[in-house]
Amino acid sequence: MLSFEEKKAIFHSFKLKEKMNGNGKVSFVYPESIQKGQTLATQLHPSGNGYVIGKYMSEDTIKKHGFQVDPRGWISIKVLSKEEITKVITEAINSMSGGPVDVLLPESEGAEQEVAERDDSFEAVISEKTSDPVEASVSAEDFAEIGEERTAVASEKVEGPAVEKIPAGRAERENEGEPVQQGTYEFYPGSCLFAWMGLTLSTMEYGYLVWKKTFQNIVGAGLTGDKD
Repeated sequence: MLSFEEKKAIFHSFKLKEKMNGNGKVSFVYPESIQKGQTLATQLHPSGNGYVIGKYMSEDTIKKHGFQVDPRGWISIKVLSKEEITKVITEAINSMSGGPVDVLLPESEGAEQEVAERDDSFEAVISEKTSDPVEASVSAEDFAEIGEERTAVASEKVEGPAVEKIPAGRAERENEGEPVQQGTYEFYPGSCLFAWMGLTLSTMEYGYLVWKKTFQNIVGAGLTGDKD
């Protein structure tokens, strides 16, 4: 039994258009059909299933080639060989065209059509997964340009004003001849920590002196009582 890709390659050698369906199934459409329907093949699946339209074929054609047409009018190609599938597709196209026609594509044109159809299928999948149609139309290059613009804006916001604000003000004061005072926190970012540590040490030292004085008074009072 032929693989899924091998069967698709046979269909791509004809003047057909591939159509993606749900659950991994594929259909092929014959746009030049003069019949009511344009679907030539349906339910092609990696499991091997697949059906080609046979209801437009004449009885003589069906008997001549021994096609097995089901009650719905379709011919199963699950176990058919490459030659048999090619024959079924050819007769199906002839029946949909009203007579024999040139149904095969040149080899190079068939390869180009296969690539184009794969690209269309890929774009269709991307469009279905993208909820915003505007976002779906943005290419990878557009995203790259947007990313570069956002990076440049972010760099300007971080590096520009934050670094240049203080030096610019200082330069203006120096030009005007005003005395420039050195801010403590401008040059010593850790001064808050030092101030807090100094306050803590001072509090601890004061507490130590208070408790020492109290302890000395208590001991002195005890000694005086013993003498009495």
